[in-house]
Amino acid sequence: MKRLQKLQLGAAFDPVNPESRPTEDQQAIFNDLEDIPDAGRPGIMMPKVQFRFVIAGNQSGKSSLAAREIAWIVNDTHPTWKRPARWGEEPLLILIAGQDRKQMEIELWSKKIKPFLEPADWNEKRVAGILNYAEHRKFGHKIVFLSHNDSSESNRQHMQGYVAHYVWLDEMPRHISILEELQRRVDSRGGYLIATFTPKFRNEAIKKVVDAAVEPIGKRYRLSKLDNPLVNKTVELQKMAGYSDSLRKTILYGDWFTGDNAVYSFDTTMEAPEIPGYHASWRHVCSVDPAMRSKCGVSIWAEDPGTGTWFLIKDEYVVNILSPDDVVTAVIQQAKGLNIVKWVVDPHEPWFIGYAQKLKLKIEVPQKKDRKEELIKGLQYSLSAGKIKIASWCKNFIDEINSCQWSETSDRIINSSKFHILDTAQYFVDLMPPYDESNRVMPWAQELRVKNEERKAKARQAEKLKIVRTGPRRTHSAWRRFAG
Repeated sequence: MKRLQKLQLGAAFDPVNPESRPTEDQQAIFNDLEDIPDAGRPGIMMPKVQFRFVIAGNQSGKSSLAAREIAWIVNDTHPTWKRPARWGEEPLLILIAGQDRKQMEIELWSKKIKPFLEPADWNEKRVAGILNYAEHRKFGHKIVFLSHNDSSESNRQHMQGYVAHYVWLDEMPRHISILEELQRRVDSRGGYLIATFTPKFRNEAIKKVVDAAVEPIGKRYRLSKLDNPLVNKTVELQKMAGYSDSLRKTILYGDWFTGDNAVYSFDTTMEAPEIPGYHASWRHVCSVDPAMRSKCGVSIWAEDPGTGTWFLIKDEYVVNILSPDDVVTAVIQQAKGLNIVKWVVDPHEPWFIGYAQKLKLKIEVPQKKDRKEELIKGLQYSLSAGKIKIASWCKNFIDEINSCQWSETSDRIINSSKFHILDTAQYFVDLMPPYDESNRVMPWAQELRVKNEERKAKARQAEKLKIVRTGPRRTHSAWRRFAG
């Protein structure tokens, strides 16, 4: 009976239920743990997906998934994966990084991994009563437990020096350096990393890395709490009824948490992957948030002459320049070759305005006093109404608008002094040039059609005048009949 139970447990997903099996979505994540031929190096195998990011809802089975996979790997019983030849016969080193080591020992090791192992084969090493690592007595495999809950730099240094075959990042760290350091741990052995977390707080740096993941480097997976066969969907939806829409979607579906204190609402519908027909002759506005002691923000906006929509085409920072005239020169260089019809400048820095006016730039300054909320609402309205679009390559703006949050203890914006590109966008919207058909430059194709219609209209008018002056034109046969 014990042998039968052990065989059943070998295929089980949940150690408490030998009959349990992974869901279809969970099995898809297991299946991506495999090696494929390296296209650039004949005869060499490489991970199909080296970094797997499981961004999932609470109780969706994400932690159980990683724990089950680790047990399969150290037992060498994974149903679809085979140990790569590049690892040779060396003992495996597996790193598990979580928020709290005591919690990892209780929830991850004791409940989710250890039940799949033979306890007598593993020696547990503790420091001050807390599990440090578990080592296989015969084969020397090690499962090391690390915390990323304290100082990010301190924890990052603790992770250095490991050459791991497999890394599990449980719960989202506060700093991108933790994720980057753990990724480096599997580089030498061509190993694998799996990250499992519910993003209950905002971390735009990590979000950016996950969303940009492309095979074979990385891949993002989503697991919903409502897809867990042990969860009562009706009850769970009722439990979350009173929470904000953002938190509810994060808990249930693993959506990125936008924050109840977010200043702006921004999504991909407000982005433009390309700008058809763009030309430097379009009307442009350069908006500047000058700074002497920090970065100088510059945003350049272009108006589509066919629709009147304004596009953010460039968002740059001028840095490491201290001379005022050199700062102005660097800003002008950003707009070189463009049809700039207006320069919008923050009035807080009169030195910039003075130097710019000496160069005959058409300067306008926004009225900022007691208008912060109005400027914010103006930018949000223009985005929501589609009056302005953000080119998808303008990452500075996208990062800043997604990171901008109200303080929980005051009516101020957290780190407001760092959002210079966002400030330039507010100033631009406030002083956006009105629609002016007489000054509008048409796209060449549209202009060609208009000019062609004008030419044909003139030709028709000339023909009418000719008929009036000379009388109707008669054919040759008509003149013969007249003469007869």
